[in-house]
Amino acid sequence: RWPGSLFNIKFFAYAPYGCKNLTLSGKEYCGTPLLTYEVPNKAEDQTDLTVATTGELSGASIPSASLSFSHILTGVRILTGENIIPGKITRISINGIYGKGTYSYATNSWETDAIKSFTQNTDIAISGNAGESIMDEALTYMLIPQTLPEGASLTIDFVDNLTHTTHQLQAN
Repeated sequence: RWPGSLFNIKFFAYAPYGCKNLTLSGKEYCGTPLLTYEVPNKAEDQTDLTVATTGELSGASIPSASLSFSHILTGVRILTGENIIPGKITRISINGIYGKGTYSYATNSWETDAIKSFTQNTDIAISGNAGESIMDEALTYMLIPQTLPEGASLTIDFVDNLTHTTHQLQAN
């Protein structure tokens, strides 16, 4: 039901519907809607989020309103560099980053808070070639876009095939 030509309307959408850890600003909120999201701890529970909005439309009856969805999270995959010996990745941790935030449709941006760490145990064999994914492709981290806070780090547990020693590799 359209409100009539004396009014203008705008549509806002997000997907997937029913996404865990996502809340939409309530009907008592005045202004462009906000989405508050807390990234789940496990990569397998993280999902991609998309949003769409229309421009301002006449409230007169029109047959449809088009929505073009855009991704609002950052997919993070980690690849091997050069000069690494063959072995196995047993754990990956992204530490001290923002894991909660509020997305604004009005500014198409995030306001971040809640420092968290994300860890996944893996069993990924690597041959030593540059550019190999050290993560199961189904376990891509889906994180809030951000400027990394002071102290953020990446930690990788690696067992080399030569000595079978576990090495903890860390980068800021």
